[in-house]
Amino acid sequence: MALFKPVTNLLFVGMVAGLVLAGCASEPTPSTTEAPSTSMPAASVSSTDQTDIGTLIDVRTPEEFSEGHLDGAINLDVSAFSFADEIAKLNKDDTYTVYCRSGSRSAQAVKQMNQAGFTHVVDAGGYDEAKMHLGLETVTD
Repeated sequence: MALFKPVTNLLFVGMVAGLVLAGCASEPTPSTTEAPSTSMPAASVSSTDQTDIGTLIDVRTPEEFSEGHLDGAINLDVSAFSFADEIAKLNKDDTYTVYCRSGSRSAQAVKQMNQAGFTHVVDAGGYDEAKMHLGLETVTD
């Protein structure tokens, strides 16, 4: 009986290892058809090449936007009920760069835009990160 327990444990460990390895060997299948979003790596867009930015979208509230936003940005509040209607007015084939205060809302906006069929959306993350990578000035209205 003492020999049986180690053999049983060894068989169990072997089965678990086999399942784990089999799971790793298969190709993952995407659960949705949404286009992959891209996060902006450091220095991927220079301030001298604004065409790569496309339309700059600040997804913070109008109050946050009026306190200061990146030069050239438009404001589409991702937390507003009208956000889906507002993005529906945009050309889905154009390029968009999205930012917010910390990066959370921009990720939500990019996900919604991808689900709506947008194909070129870049998540620039939070305000400070976007400002640094894009090299844009802060303006107020």
